[in-house]
Amino acid sequence: MRIIRDMLRGTRTLPHVGNHPGTYCLLWLIGFGVLAGAKSGGLAGALAGLAVMSFGVGPIYLWGAYDRARLSDALEEREVSSK
Repeated sequence: MRIIRDMLRGTRTLPHVGNHPGTYCLLWLIGFGVLAGAKSGGLAGALAGLAVMSFGVGPIYLWGAYDRARLSDALEEREVSSK
């Protein structure tokens, strides 16, 4: 459960590392997948494009979010221990 919590926490703004730099890229890629799917397959194609892009790019985004959360924790711990 800690891994999932850190993934979700990493998607938001964190005190030591700021915003996730891949959020807008993820949204653009998912949007392009939806548009490409809708162009060739209507609503079913749009949903397929959404699924393909979410499952293709989403795990990479969440991996980065997890790393960001852990880095923010490490920087906070270093800051607290140096005081």
